Amino acid sequence: MFNVSQAVVCSAAAVAVLQILGVEPIAISWPNLVVTPHIAASWALSALAFEATNLLAVTVGISLAYDMPVGQVVRVQRLPIVLFNILVLAPLGVLLALVALKGRWLTGLVLAVPFMLERRVLHAYVRLYESFTETLRLLVSALESKDTYTKGHSERVAKLARAVSVQIGLNSEQVELAERAALLHDLGKITVSSSVLKSSARLGPVELAEIRQHPAIGARLVSQIEFLRDAAPVIAAHHEKMDGSGYPEGLAGDKIPLLARILACVDAYDAMTSTRPYREALSPQVALEEIQRSAGTHLDPRVVEAFCQVIQSFGDEGTDG
Repeated sequence: MFNVSQAVVCSAAAVAVLQILGVEPIAISWPNLVVTPHIAASWALSALAFEATNLLAVTVGISLAYDMPVGQVVRVQRLPIVLFNILVLAPLGVLLALVALKGRWLTGLVLAVPFMLERRVLHAYVRLYESFTETLRLLVSALESKDTYTKGHSERVAKLARAVSVQIGLNSEQVELAERAALLHDLGKITVSSSVLKSSARLGPVELAEIRQHPAIGARLVSQIEFLRDAAPVIAAHHEKMDGSGYPEGLAGDKIPLLARILACVDAYDAMTSTRPYREALSPQVALEEIQRSAGTHLDPRVVEAFCQVIQSFGDEGTDG
């Protein structure tokens, strides 16, 4: 229903532009068609209207389906795909229509090949992305099967990391990288003994040293997988602090990757609002106040500001996963 309705509405918008500009559709003006600069410009604006309406429909659809603010969806749209549709596929569509109306069906079939190839490439991309996503979920499930107290933690952190990255204004590639790193940020805990992970007592120096190795271990694990390698520096630094008191390297300030600073903030918030073996969960309000107090010492003030805006827009949903 969505796809058919979208095609009808987008086509209507494209035709409306032609009518406003006093240009008839190709099928009506054929065979006495003369392509003047005015007609060519009108077609270009018509294609732009089609793509803009299509982008609006998809944006609203994603916003409703995933309960995301429209502004956040817009900021992570892939501009290269939109430009490809306008600059390459739209002119090919006009040329294909002209050839078909002239009755040169064999030429039309040849011109249709790029459209079929584009669809095949898009389908392959979607399949590859789905396999990629399933691999991430499998890795997270492996960790959660060992540490049941953190079940759902990685998913919630990934959701918040994505939202904060969008709020700060990062591009779509960085937003996706933040989400991937957040999903896998605790992967190194899979090598930590269960007794340490589930301990309800205060950890001693030996146990503390063991658990503080998980960022470096997680980074080493993902660095061995080519399509996850770019997440390794983010995972390695997600427990570093702005004042240099974090671990494992004691990095400070801008030496900590921005995505790691984002991850540190959202990870801390979700940890505080989750029940752990050694303490009960804090309320979202108390946790948020603690996050704000840590700005400038443990956390990046810019990230904290963006995080507060995200929590305000999500409400309590931001803690629900």
